[in-house]
Amino acid sequence: MLAAPRNVTVSNYSATQQRVSWSGGGPLYRLYVSVNGGSFTGVTISGQTYFPYTAVFINCTAGQRRQYRVVSSELRNGSLWDWSEGADSNVLVFQPPGGGYVPPDPHDPTPPVSGGSSNPPTGLKITSLSDTSIKLSWTNNGSYAYLVGNVQVNGVQKGDYWWTNNPTTWTDNTHPKANQLMTYFLLIVINPGPGETYKYSNTVHIRTTPAAPVNAQVEKCGDRGIRVSWGRSANWEKMWQWLDVQRQESGGAWTSHVTGLSPDATSLEDYEIHPGRLYRYRVRARANTGNFERVSAWATSSYIRLMALAVKIGTAWKDVDAGGPNIGAAFKSLDGAWVKEGAVWKPA
Repeated sequence: MLAAPRNVTVSNYSATQQRVSWSGGGPLYRLYVSVNGGSFTGVTISGQTYFPYTAVFINCTAGQRRQYRVVSSELRNGSLWDWSEGADSNVLVFQPPGGGYVPPDPHDPTPPVSGGSSNPPTGLKITSLSDTSIKLSWTNNGSYAYLVGNVQVNGVQKGDYWWTNNPTTWTDNTHPKANQLMTYFLLIVINPGPGETYKYSNTVHIRTTPAAPVNAQVEKCGDRGIRVSWGRSANWEKMWQWLDVQRQESGGAWTSHVTGLSPDATSLEDYEIHPGRLYRYRVRARANTGNFERVSAWATSSYIRLMALAVKIGTAWKDVDAGGPNIGAAFKSLDGAWVKEGAVWKPA
């Protein structure tokens, strides 16, 4: 379950709107409202059911008693993947505040000025990615008096960037670091001042290099299997999208064992084992896809050997893995098994 938002606060903002803000949680949010003590119902923001913003403006009717609930959400392949418990705001009766313009966000350097296109930018995308720098590009649909870029790190808003020169690229060299979920979107302000509205670009999420799993371990799983386990690193629920597991047999090459494993997994069992051979495993996390895929370092286990299982045919012990029609039913016990060194069987 995701971390819930914190400090959900509602205030009367303009002649027609309340402002709802919060911190923490994410990477996306779902907003609900209760009017005059009624049940909570979902609210869409600029047509979005799930959105990345940590402050929104809601149209209200004077005299309504309103309370808001915010839920952290995460989508995968367009469907709801995970969510948090709801965090509720204070209850506030909507009364339009006295005159005077109130900037829509504490990051605003000055109130926006009127004029310019009312069609927001489109096609916001990542064009390059490293753990210290992210470059974005988009298409402007007209000229804007003010264009605002928003950046969030692990679901927490870190800053707004205001432009008056209508750029079409933005390089963020300030906020990216390893093991972070980065969220970006653009907005323009329509009809600045009390009652203003906003239009948003699409939102992009990108993950920098995730931290590796920790404490990879191996242990016997019955007589013929090995259990591999590992721990989770910081921000794993935001950063890990898939896990890969590789296996090494008796000092040979590493080979792919499992790819695309759920990030919730903390262990797996392997029964494709040859008795007497040494095995070890390594696990890593993956994030993003295509040109922007990022992989963590490997977490590598120690070696483990399952004792050889053998059967006696006449006077000779034979490896049970060799098979054949003469393999009998009387197996030696695991603790008393033999291993083959060269052409000679010896007690394990």
